[in-house]
Amino acid sequence: MQFLPIGGRRADCPCGALSELSDAMNRFSGAVHLREAPSNPDLWRVPAFLLWLLLFLGGLAPDRVFLLLREWGHVKTQSALINSHYLITLALAGFYGYFTYQRCIDAGCSELLARGKALQATVIGLVAFLAVPWSLLRVLSELPRLELRLVVVLACSLKAGAWIYLMTVLVRYYFWSGQAVYHGMPSLLPSTHVETDATGGLRSQRNADLVQPRDEHAAHNICGELRAGPVESSDDDGAC
Repeated sequence: MQFLPIGGRRADCPCGALSELSDAMNRFSGAVHLREAPSNPDLWRVPAFLLWLLLFLGGLAPDRVFLLLREWGHVKTQSALINSHYLITLALAGFYGYFTYQRCIDAGCSELLARGKALQATVIGLVAFLAVPWSLLRVLSELPRLELRLVVVLACSLKAGAWIYLMTVLVRYYFWSGQAVYHGMPSLLPSTHVETDATGGLRSQRNADLVQPRDEHAAHNICGELRAGPVESSDDDGAC
């Protein structure tokens, strides 16, 4: 009794078919593992994520964190070099943008696309780590004007949405999809797509302009060699 395995070859016993099926499943499992496994080592994945979580918690209320750090350091307002909590916002957003740029490069993105995604992540980080009046949400109904209520709700909603988005990207990177998260991250900046297409078109047009004269010059050389040699018929001269 003969069996026809998946590869299309006949096997003399069921063992051959089962062996080929097992090899195919192993290859498929290996491919899935390579595609979905995070690139970070297991020993550093959890500590790195916990450090990011600490930074993100500080980004929820950078104004309070700034005052707390100044109190812990016993720094007076008169002797402080910087008296603004926006330093924390800029530092966190810039660091997250640089981290995104490096991960995009590691994931195989082009230099232009990696810069676009990094700039996009930095802008989102500025919103996510900006100081907003969370305390006004508890007394929202007591605010005198409707416009002020809408501004408070909108600011808190945008910050919460940006914060959750950036945290979701980190969770997926460290525990699920790895570098595929940054490779598949959409870039909303048109320049990262239009400039790439325009550059490719210019290069193609330039190559076409360079190839054409070379072809004509090669054709003239061939015709000259044919004229220099013995000519058996006039058809060749007409072609040249």
